[in-house]
Amino acid sequence: MIATHWTWPIVAKAYRQAAHPELLKVLKECSSDDPLSALDVGAGTGRDSAWLASLGHQVKTVEPLNAMLQIARQAHEENTIRWVSDALPDLNFIRCENKTFDVIVLSAVWMHLAQEERENAVLIIRSL
Repeated sequence: MIATHWTWPIVAKAYRQAAHPELLKVLKECSSDDPLSALDVGAGTGRDSAWLASLGHQVKTVEPLNAMLQIARQAHEENTIRWVSDALPDLNFIRCENKTFDVIVLSAVWMHLAQEERENAVLIIRSL
């Protein structure tokens, strides 16, 4: 099923649960008492971004679909998340900022990239 702009709110409701379980494990392993700078690429509804922000981390969230970005902003207005419209494989806006991150989250994103885009995407993510 391909979601249209009319079905995005329905899709968004399905993703308003706790952060992805694997993300919980990773953060426990690399966690410190200091806030981390986190980049959530392809954030969708902002679920993982909101969870990271609630723990006091500095979060920048990237989402290429304006409909999902709007839903995420509305769902998490109380958080200090910085919302950005950008996309893999290039992340042009993010790269122009010349900033690096302690944690980069990509949850349910990879399958949206064509096979030939993935190598470049990995190199860009690695540089951040």
